[in-house]
Amino acid sequence: MTDYDDDMKGYLWHETESKVLRKGKIKINGNEHYTAIVESTNDKGMKKYECMVSVGLLHINAPEDKRNPKSPDISGPITFKDSGKQYKFAGWRKISKGGSEFTSVSITEKDVVSETTPQAESSAKF
Repeated sequence: MTDYDDDMKGYLWHETESKVLRKGKIKINGNEHYTAIVESTNDKGMKKYECMVSVGLLHINAPEDKRNPKSPDISGPITFKDSGKQYKFAGWRKISKGGSEFTSVSITEKDVVSETTPQAESSAKF
């Protein structure tokens, strides 16, 4: 039996309870980091606050601009500042067997990937 390789893959769920309280930039060693404080609730109903750092700007890929039906619904270049490596982020809208919407995501090293899919604005929610 082959083990599933989930490295550089993941999923994102629809979040309705989080709220961005503050956002801005923090400069560390001369590098600016776009940062947000996000309020949410833990599984015990208590408020929690997370500091989230942006790794890149993503774009919705309109259906008419996709190269083929398997092209991602959302994509863009991302960079993890601690390593300096650049990656290509790709996400596909999915529906679980139970009917819940989620986004399946994958990242690949940028030098391994060809240029990004044409990007367009859309009203899709992720």
